[in-house]
Amino acid sequence: MNRTCEQVARRYGAWTWWRFVLLLWVGLRLALSAVAALAYSLLPPLMPAEVIQRLSLGLEPVTGPLAGPLLGAWQRWDTLWYLLIASRGYAPHDTSVFAPPLYPVLLRLAGDLLGGQYLLGGLIVSNLAYVLALGLFYRLAAWELDEATARRSVVYLALFPTAFFFLAGYAESLFLLFSLASFYAARRGYWDLAGAAGLLAGVARLPGFLLLIPLAVEYVRQRGLSRRLLSWDLLGLMAVPVGMLAFMAYVYSIVGTDSPLAPFLVHSQRVHGHLTWPGQALWDGVWVIVAGKFLYADVLDLAAVALFIALTIVALRRLPLAYGVYMVVSLGVILSKTGFPQPLESACRLVLPLFPGFMILGLWGRNPWVHRLILYPSILLLLILTGIFAAWGWVA
Repeated sequence: MNRTCEQVARRYGAWTWWRFVLLLWVGLRLALSAVAALAYSLLPPLMPAEVIQRLSLGLEPVTGPLAGPLLGAWQRWDTLWYLLIASRGYAPHDTSVFAPPLYPVLLRLAGDLLGGQYLLGGLIVSNLAYVLALGLFYRLAAWELDEATARRSVVYLALFPTAFFFLAGYAESLFLLFSLASFYAARRGYWDLAGAAGLLAGVARLPGFLLLIPLAVEYVRQRGLSRRLLSWDLLGLMAVPVGMLAFMAYVYSIVGTDSPLAPFLVHSQRVHGHLTWPGQALWDGVWVIVAGKFLYADVLDLAAVALFIALTIVALRRLPLAYGVYMVVSLGVILSKTGFPQPLESACRLVLPLFPGFMILGLWGRNPWVHRLILYPSILLLLILTGIFAAWGWVA
């Protein structure tokens, strides 16, 4: 009888947190779709027509009284590159190789199942991955901390000002899902699953292969510096960079790029950027603000970087070491590129997968005043930035 009651309690508890995640996603999907539809219908494009034409990459816009506001509002920026890659593959002399293949492949498969509706297919893939990522993040945060902190952490992630990218035709939600899955498995010692998830993260977004570093830290923590390091589990860990190495070989030998490093070189050089050391990128980000030569996006990027530097310092003290190392490595990648007019370009989007930072925010949110300070500005900025994105404004 007691065992039956425990099983019922566990099932009810699982349904409770899944219901929380699903309700959060449904609310966000409806609210942000409404904001995007209104911005699409009521605001003039924030980019000149000739710029929009060039950014559209020759793809036909989704229009119509219903399809335009609901789907066309999300056909923006890098989503167009993913749609182009899904429809014709990679080309050696454009910047398409900045995007690893997992999301375009899934977008193409979903679009084919929907009779050629590739934008809709991409949105479905992103949203399904997002729901799974939120659920997995809840379980991981609850296991590391507690249920109440897990709820706050998930809410802060979902309401972060640029979190609408998780719902858009971007690879952010896939990358978050597989990054979380790799940590979830590694913390429980399932290294084959951790390696497989890390491999998929590496073909979702370029920095994914660097999960090898924090996962290796966790592996050494569990095994210690002894003979136990050398086991079959090590093969699972070594699988993490395989996906990225395969993609590099593909773009060099099949696509015909000039270098196997083309994905990284193209990514660093987009919008007049170049590789640098992290301190230089941060200094450049501060300088454009001080010099008065900034856009609103520069302020968002610098604020995001400053916030997550602080969260990284706290994570190194409050969370298991692998989480802090993941934050350090991820910020190092974000700050490894600079350029003008936007030295920290897209940083406010690129910090989204840094989920340990949201765990720290979840801990801080125990204080009701801190909770309000995080929540209310985040909601307001999320709504505003979603509208700007739908009206062809640059966010990240």
